[in-house]
Amino acid sequence: GRLGATLATSQFYGAIAADAIVSASYSLWGRGEIFATVEAFHFEYVQNATIKGTTAGLGQLTVGGSVVAVAHRGLTISPYLRVMLPTATTTPHVRTLGGEMGIAADLRPLTVLSIHGYAGVDTTAGISAGPALQRVGVPAALGIVYAPATWFAVAVDLKLHFNYIAPVDYVAPALALRFRIVRTLNLELDAAVPVAGADRHTALAMLSIGYRF
Repeated sequence: GRLGATLATSQFYGAIAADAIVSASYSLWGRGEIFATVEAFHFEYVQNATIKGTTAGLGQLTVGGSVVAVAHRGLTISPYLRVMLPTATTTPHVRTLGGEMGIAADLRPLTVLSIHGYAGVDTTAGISAGPALQRVGVPAALGIVYAPATWFAVAVDLKLHFNYIAPVDYVAPALALRFRIVRTLNLELDAAVPVAGADRHTALAMLSIGYRF
């Protein structure tokens, strides 16, 4: 489950968006991975002064893959590629498609501590009767994970995005709490707050349950 809120009362604007998301991934020979994510249900409520709007339906589907290019002395480097398919029904006159490619890295200097990050390029375009309005951005992140116990870990990240709608789209510190309920069942709570950039979100949060088999 994902929740996003934009509260700008001084500008007579507010929006709430909620998504039910299903993700799956499959390991390939221990060196690669294929994955997919679908916004199985998307809901959004927006109010601008006295104008209100609500939409609900199927969201976007993304599919992709990654491969381990380097695995040496605790350092793992993996290039990845992801494609967004035009599956959303909440914008009936526009079909949005896009893609992202980049490199992710993870360094484990200690058993209980890891440092991770990624950088890439993403793009979207709209298929409609009008211009495609293609946009290109640069996503990046840097963070650490501290796991003091086998059943608990905390992650702190700095998420960044540039050049998509403005020179700086957002600078968002994020915190994640991860719990292992049983051996193959995990629970994670994430929250991020954009503190700079053109993004108007007040806060974003996600609660996810993962099962490994």
